[in-house]
This record gives sequence, C-alpha cells and structure tokens, in this order.
Amino acid sequence: MPGMEFPFKTQKHMFSNPPQSPFRKGGGGGLWPFLLVAAFAFLLYLNALGNGFVRDDLEQVVNNGWIRSPGSIPEIFSSHMWGFNRLHSSNYYRPFIHLIYMAAYFLFGPAPWGFHLVNVLFHSMMSGLVFLTAREVLGEQDRRGFFSAPLITPIIAPVIAGLLFASHPIHTEAVDWISAVSELSFSFFFLLSFYLYIRSERGEFKRGLYACSIISFAVSVLCKETGLLLPFVLFIYDYAVKRRRPLALKKYLPYLAVIIAYLAARSLALRGIMPAQSDERMAELGPFGYLINAFYLFVKYMEKLLLPLNLNGYYTDFIRSLSEPRGYISLALSLLFVLFSFIAYKRERKVFFSLAFMALTLLPALYIRALYGTTFAERYLYLPSFAFVLLFAILLKWAANAKVKAALYAGLLILVSLYSVGTIGRNPVWKDNVSFWRDNAIKSPGSDYVRTVLGFALLNAGRLDEAEKELLAALRLNPDNHDAHCHLGAIYGMKDLNEAAIRELLIARSLDPVCPDTRYNLGIAYAKTGDLHKAIEEFKAALKLDPYFSEAREGLAEAYRDAGISIRSGK
Repeated sequence: MPGMEFPFKTQKHMFSNPPQSPFRKGGGGGLWPFLLVAAFAFLLYLNALGNGFVRDDLEQVVNNGWIRSPGSIPEIFSSHMWGFNRLHSSNYYRPFIHLIYMAAYFLFGPAPWGFHLVNVLFHSMMSGLVFLTAREVLGEQDRRGFFSAPLITPIIAPVIAGLLFASHPIHTEAVDWISAVSELSFSFFFLLSFYLYIRSERGEFKRGLYACSIISFAVSVLCKETGLLLPFVLFIYDYAVKRRRPLALKKYLPYLAVIIAYLAARSLALRGIMPAQSDERMAELGPFGYLINAFYLFVKYMEKLLLPLNLNGYYTDFIRSLSEPRGYISLALSLLFVLFSFIAYKRERKVFFSLAFMALTLLPALYIRALYGTTFAERYLYLPSFAFVLLFAILLKWAANAKVKAALYAGLLILVSLYSVGTIGRNPVWKDNVSFWRDNAIKSPGSDYVRTVLGFALLNAGRLDEAEKELLAALRLNPDNHDAHCHLGAIYGMKDLNEAAIRELLIARSLDPVCPDTRYNLGIAYAKTGDLHKAIEEFKAALKLDPYFSEAREGLAEAYRDAGISIRSGK
C-alpha cells in the first residue's frame, strides 16, 4: 500500500552477524580448507589400510580381552596400561586407549584394517585441526568466502602448514603403527583443547567452547600422560603471544582440577605416580648421563624434523660423555636454540611460542630413564611437529615482497610433494613384522636385538631357514643373547634336530632361568628325545614361573601319560 513501510527492514541486523561456529573464523573460510587438508592427509595413508598387526599390536589388540566387552571398563580405569596381560607390568595409565580399541573392535571386529582406519582418521582430523589452530595463532580473520580472491592470501599460510603436517614422513610411525594411537589421540585432543581455549575468547559460544576445551584436555591426559603439559602451553600463549597483564589465573583452575583428578586416579591404579626405572643399560648412565643425553636427543629430534631421512623403527644410540663430538656439538646446538628463543621472545612472540611449544611437548621424550628399550622414537615428534609447521606459516606471513612470497609458496609446495612421496613410500614398511624388522635390520645391522626380533618374525611366518640365519647373525653380535638362543632352539626342534635344540635351550636357560618359554621349549625337546623325566621337570618349572601357561600344562599331562606316571601322585 502507498506510504506503508516494508515491515521487515528494521530486522536486517538479525542477519548481518550470524553466530560463529568453532569451524568458521569471522563467518567464512573455515570448513572447506579444513576438509581439504583432512582429505589430503587421508589419501596419503590409503596404502596403509591393508597393513597388518606389527610389534605390540597383537598383544594390545588381538590378545586384549578388555576390548571385547564394555563390562571391562571399570577394570580399564583401575589398572595400568597392560593390566589385561598377567605377565606384563607397566608405568603407564592410559585407559582411554582401550576405549578407542573397544570402539574399533565393535565397529570392525578383529580385522587390522579397521584399527588402521581409526589411526588414519585421527591423523586426518589432526591435520585439519593444525590448519584451524595455525590460523588462530596467526590471527587471520577475513570474513569473506573461501573462493573469493582476497581471502586466498590470508588462509594459504595455515593451509600450507596443514599440508606440511599431513605429509611429513616423520609421522608414519605414529599413523602406521596401530599401538601408537596413544600418540595420535592425545595429540589430537591436546591441540583441540588449545584451539577451543583460543576460540572461547570471542563469539557466541564462549562458555561452551571453554567447557569443551577442559573436557578435551581431560581426554588427552587419559590417552597419554604427556597431555598434562597443556596448561603450560596456555600460560605461554597468554603471556607471550596475547601479552595479557595481569594473567587471569582463575582460567587455569579447571585444568588444574583435571590434573589433580588424573594424578589421583593414576596413583590408585599404579600404586604410585612416578615412572619406574628403565632397563639396566639406561640405568648405568646415572644422573649426569641422563642430562647430557637430553641435549643429544633434542638435537637428533630437530634433525629428523628438518631432514626426515633414513627413518627407522628402532633407535638405541646414546652418548656417555660430553667429550664425544656428538656430545659437545649437541650441547652447542641446544644452547643456540635457547639463545634464538630468547631473541624471538624479544622480537617476535609467535616464533617464541612455536619454539617453546616444540621444546615443551618434546621434553618427556628427553627423559630416557622413563623410556624402555629405545632411546629415540619418531612418534614422539607427532605433536611437536605442529610448532615446526607453524614456523613455516609464520615465515610466509613475514614475506612482504610478492616475488619472495611466491618463491616461498613454490618451495613449500615442492616440500609437501617430497614429503608425500616419502610418506607413501614408507607406509608399506609397516605391512607386517617381517617387512618392518627387515627394514630395521638393513638400517641397524649392528643391533643384535633387531636381528633377533626379525628372526622371531620369520620363525612365526614359517620361514625357518631365514630365521635361523638372522638368529645366528644376532649371536655373532652378542653370544649372550638369551632370546636368540631360545628361538634358535625352537627352530632346531621344529627341524627335528633335537640335540642341537637342547644345546641352544640349555644355554638360554643358563642366561635366563626364569623365562617360562625357555623351560617349556626345553621340555618339548627332552620329550622328543624320550627323556620324559627331564621333560616333566622343565614343564613343572615353566608352570611354576607362569601358573596360567596352558601349553606347559598340556605338555606336562602328556609327558605323565607317556611315562606311565599318575598325574595326581606325580610318581
């Protein structure tokens, strides 16, 4: 009607600033690049889905009775990591890992591809989350749509950070090894908690995002104890990047409450909080040895981040003195890192934050007294590498000259391509135990442990001649290798070379008289030669060491029958 105002024009403001979700910064451009990076990460690990169980996977998945019934959940939360196996002790309290295994088991059954899929999905989401978090730290807040030209420049640095993270070959151990889901899950929930903490500072859902950050932190520490470092990251971010003066310390109280609750639960489950001492080889180093090796390991981790070449699944080297070339070089480079961090704190706080994040999250991996068997593991770089790729994104932001920036874009995309080739080529190494340990034996030919485990993998695969060759090589490196003698005795027994089997197993028994497998194998060898009384003694010894050793009980019963001895009387 003439003169009548349009009734809805005063409501225009309702649509000008719609509520923001956690995946959209400033109203646009968040979801599509997130999906792009996540999909890229998934594609890089497609050839890993056909891999099998490797290393601890059989024990933690196939032989893990906990994951087959939700009724095990109370026991999961009241026991150590390996509580499902009566022969294992552990100083780890990671109950949420078994819940992840349980979910995978109920979705996919015992098929290894399902568990590999879980790992790949974690890595995909983590790579997308790296993009989101890098964008927040860099402060990109363009409100226009993703496909508009002006927006491409603001988001390309975080996208490249996500692509670098997705493709970095150093992550293959964490993604390809099912048992490393602890590294993937804790890192994902750690970074998610950090991201939600930053996002809770603005938008329509501040309290909800803050609460979700606390929940994510709790899940992270239940996946792996390294998650306890998050409050320190929050503090450094608030103090160095946001430059808050004074700090609102009450914001950290809920995180502190989570830590107290976790430590209480851990203490009850493990009957203590501090980790147990590792193997004797590490213990011989002493406090000063632990300190100097922290510098050496730190530099070695930085080296692998910069040059992910000659990747290996088993590292054991360490230094005994700073007078070694590796010792004083490592100390010098570590001090240079500290000096550079100090300069960055004065001049560029985001660089300082990246360096601090990297060093802090790597710190637990430098305490070799708490590690067992290996002093260095590539999977420990999974979370610290977020800070590594963030530095590249900051470098792109610094480039003001268009030609320099274009050269950096091109160079980093070439690096992503090289990383991708390395990752795709590395995935098949984790196909099975034989291929995995074969690769390690090529790269660590002087390790008797690696040759022994490779021999055992070949033995389980029925490749007895190849297994014998590897075990003999291990014994040439270390004649006192108990496991090599034990496995070699088993091989000789399978070949009906019973006298040779007994000879090897007697050596193994002298080296480790409390190994139930050695006593059982020796009982089998004696039984095959007709020496039933000695067989009975060995079966009894095996059962005394492990009362639940069903094969030894069956062997004892059969030896009794063959000897015409009453099982009840033992006479």
